[in-house]
Amino acid sequence: CAKLWKNCLQQFFCQCCCNCWCIFCGICATAQEHRHLMDMSKFVAQNNANTTDFMERSMWRRDYITFQPWDEYIPRIQHLRDTSQTSLFAHIRAMSRLSNRLLKAVGCVIVFVLVWTLLPFTTITFWQFLVLIGTLLQPTILLYIIYWSGNRFDISLDAIIKYFASGFVICTGMAFIYEILVSTFISLIVLVSAIIGSFFFYDDDPGKLWDESSPSDAITGNNDNDNDN
Repeated sequence: CAKLWKNCLQQFFCQCCCNCWCIFCGICATAQEHRHLMDMSKFVAQNNANTTDFMERSMWRRDYITFQPWDEYIPRIQHLRDTSQTSLFAHIRAMSRLSNRLLKAVGCVIVFVLVWTLLPFTTITFWQFLVLIGTLLQPTILLYIIYWSGNRFDISLDAIIKYFASGFVICTGMAFIYEILVSTFISLIVLVSAIIGSFFFYDDDPGKLWDESSPSDAITGNNDNDNDN
């Protein structure tokens, strides 16, 4: 499989069109960010003679999307653990740029849906907006009970937000696409089965159940000619 990928598929999909990399799905985007980190680390190593192996490896320790180095916010999170600070605002201030953007994105979506609900020509009711709030509120309450009440120093709030966002956004989208594909596939199977069945069970004269025979004759194998004889 590895030889097939390297000798055939890799040459076909990767860097085959004008030295560009094609992106078809999420894993391709992740690979693109991986290559970008490789280019960044090589650029730093080539332009800085004092770059050590540890410094080059530290270039890989970055967040996706924002490319913020972990060294910029991990010390703040570690300081909260060392000083046992329980303030929610202190944990929020120690978060990375990616987590802040995720929270702002959720807030913007809620405000947008609320404004859209209040418009006179909208088809979204206020109860549907409450369903959205309940969908987000339920896991938040569970995380508060399970995580924040007694285990807030085991894992950072920054990591909780990233894990929740990846699970909620990515998995929800994948489940939605999966259900569409499965329902479409099943519908095609039912349609093809109905078309094929119509050719086998089609009758020009639906009222003619038996060919020149009564049901009793069809069962016994007798016909009118036999009775006359």
